[in-house]
Amino acid sequence: MPRRSPSTPPPHTKPYHHHHPQIGHITGLTYTSPGNSSSQLCHYFGGLPYALPPIGAHRWRLPRPLPKGYRFGTKSNPGHFTGGCAQCPQPAFNAALDDTYWDEDCLQLNVWIPAGEAPKGGWPVLFWIRMCFEPLSLRLSLH
Repeated sequence: MPRRSPSTPPPHTKPYHHHHPQIGHITGLTYTSPGNSSSQLCHYFGGLPYALPPIGAHRWRLPRPLPKGYRFGTKSNPGHFTGGCAQCPQPAFNAALDDTYWDEDCLQLNVWIPAGEAPKGGWPVLFWIRMCFEPLSLRLSLH
């Protein structure tokens, strides 16, 4: 199956705009039920940076935090996070590299949020770390 271009939204989605006082205005996607676009399943933000890019002199160093007060977008120019996280190219990877998916600026998160009102105490969080092609997942309880 051919891979979808990162700029082409997946089927059964529509734009989702969110404003948070600390991070600014961002646009993601709302996934809807096939055949019923008014039935929202979840919201998605893909490729949100959590640190500054590890490029140039900062390669192979500890990640640098985003500057204090970092804003992902403004009301007139929201940040668009509808694709996915960039994948860091690995020298030993034998497949042909597709420049639309590979980037050294890969310190990013994909965030999925259930649609609807959050339960008392907030949504549970699933944190997934992919290391050496062996997935590790942790369920965190935040109070």
